[in-house]
Amino acid sequence: MTTKIKTILLTIFFLFGLLTAIEAHDNYDYAIVKYTDSHSTKSGLFISISGKPFEVVEIPKDQVKDFSCDFTFLLNYIQTMNSNGWNVISSSHEAPFMIFVLERKKN
Repeated sequence: MTTKIKTILLTIFFLFGLLTAIEAHDNYDYAIVKYTDSHSTKSGLFISISGKPFEVVEIPKDQVKDFSCDFTFLLNYIQTMNSNGWNVISSSHEAPFMIFVLERKKN
């Protein structure tokens, strides 16, 4: 085989591999759900999806017994997002915040 034929074949294999990798790449939406308790400047759920500004979901006082240890409202909200196709990929808790990072495949 000549050098020119080898170069052409290797270029074709490289381009085929590159195009296959590009098509196989899945696009995801990412979301951050941040819970702050009543000791913070503003308590509630702060939600940002795909880098958009945070939206605030106020937590009704009658649905939480103790903001520092009752995470029922937060977990119900995460469960609702999970039912809508979101998957939790990370979480952390640093008082007074609890943060969840979620992802969902773009349609």
